[in-house]
Amino acid sequence: MKKVIKNHLASMVVLLCVCTLLYTTSGCRHSEENVPPEVKSDTTYFYAEDEKVYVVKMHVKFYMEFYADDEQRITDECARRGILLYNVYSKSDLTRFVVEGTEGPGAHIFDNRMMGYLEGSYEQCTDVLSSALYWSPVYYLVDGESCELRMTTMFTVILKTSTTVQQIAELAEKNAVEMLGFDKYDDTPNWYHLACTHRSKGNSLEMANLFYESSDLFETAWPTMIGCGTINL
Repeated sequence: MKKVIKNHLASMVVLLCVCTLLYTTSGCRHSEENVPPEVKSDTTYFYAEDEKVYVVKMHVKFYMEFYADDEQRITDECARRGILLYNVYSKSDLTRFVVEGTEGPGAHIFDNRMMGYLEGSYEQCTDVLSSALYWSPVYYLVDGESCELRMTTMFTVILKTSTTVQQIAELAEKNAVEMLGFDKYDDTPNWYHLACTHRSKGNSLEMANLFYESSDLFETAWPTMIGCGTINL
């Protein structure tokens, strides 16, 4: 890797690996002019230190998070609809990243949840996805490693010094995004975690971009990702 965003304590290094392995790989950075025209309509991006990294949305693979109590219902529904459901397992609660006492109103919404991957057409999967806690299409990098990326429910913003929690709350409410709290592991007080559900106005990649681009409140923002050699959170 060419550079590292920040030095973190062990648990947060896992999160930064998700970003840094992508952000700093020489083959993964592209200008918009370099995006092939045949995939441009399905191409989006996330930010890597103010630089856009382009990814392409897949239409037959999906990442999903759901409550453990819904596992059997989802498994049965996927079987009935001919959807491939795989790599299903429990995920740790997101409050482990949050400074005690700064928990937002959504901090415990993501307790006792699981994740899994679906393969099938959107028409096949739409009812299952809409009944889950959160879902996102799977993406793959434009050029680079030709590897898949799954956007988990959480994204992180770095606040400007003048930004207040109330301003985050107003933006979160407007976009139906859940507030988790300030980062437990960073050595500065301006990292804040948020998370998406199926009610949000976009997945974590889309909301990270929206928060960064639609306001002057943040230094940067990025989604938590699985894939391309990264470690699952």
